[in-house]
Amino acid sequence: MLTIHGVTRSRASRLIWLCHELDLPFRQEPVIQAYRLADADAPDAPMNTRSPAFLALSPAGAIPVIEDDGLVLFESLAQTGAWMNTRVADVRTRRR
Repeated sequence: MLTIHGVTRSRASRLIWLCHELDLPFRQEPVIQAYRLADADAPDAPMNTRSPAFLALSPAGAIPVIEDDGLVLFESLAQTGAWMNTRVADVRTRRR
């Protein structure tokens, strides 16, 4: 299943919107921007763009990140292009 890492109040909203428009199932993993937190490195801090687990997915610490069938993309233009090449064709077939 497609996973979008990011919060709605970020550029992840573009991908979330696109999934809704294309009726694509997805799972959202909330990752908040570190600058929005008082102490992003605190042990009890929520998953954020400076969390080691997130940095393993996005070395630049930027959201959104998508995981799709083992492919991890952390650059939004690459994400959109990959979807246009794979998912949109699936949607067109389903809607016929």
